[in-house]
Amino acid sequence: MVRFAPETLMHPRWLLGYAKTGRVPDLTVPNTAVRGEPAPTFFGAYGEWMRSPLPTWDDVRWLGEQWGGPFMIKGVTRVDDAKRAVDAGVTAISVSNHGGNDLDGTPATIRALPAVAEAVGGQVEVLLDE
Repeated sequence: MVRFAPETLMHPRWLLGYAKTGRVPDLTVPNTAVRGEPAPTFFGAYGEWMRSPLPTWDDVRWLGEQWGGPFMIKGVTRVDDAKRAVDAGVTAISVSNHGGNDLDGTPATIRALPAVAEAVGGQVEVLLDE
């Protein structure tokens, strides 16, 4: 059974489309469309994103070179990653778990901060994002 959020009912075309077909309408992501081709559906774009390779430290280095200014990386909670970030040329590190304090096994940023700051604090600015 499909349940609708109250705001969905404020979009009569969406509701009508569902009533006619029995399917939730495909939402599109126009900003990811290839020129001249239809925009992918939300789930299609999400699937492509999930299959794309993760960035490497070489990618971080390249991005910093392209930027050419102060460059902070966010999401560092481990000393080895902090050292790699410094080696990749970042000028600041944000010790952050991206709000992962709701996930089991994700370290609290306040616990990760001292070790990261001790390892690289003299070389780059270290910030805390809780």
